[in-house]
Amino acid sequence: MPPTMTPREVRALLEELATRIDDAAIVAGIRVVGGAALSILDHDRRSPSATARVQHWLDGRATT
Repeated sequence: MPPTMTPREVRALLEELATRIDDAAIVAGIRVVGGAALSILDHDRRSPSATARVQHWLDGRATT
């Protein structure tokens, strides 16, 4: 059986991922829908920071 993560571990992982993406100055979107996916966006495209987007999702206010 594959290892599983608790919701707390998933949250910590997503927060760490978002922080590292921001620190590396990479524009990325993180969207979780029945699993996890990371999309790297064009650097010229304006987007909220990955940290802000993950926090928004974790707070339960994300609409997309």
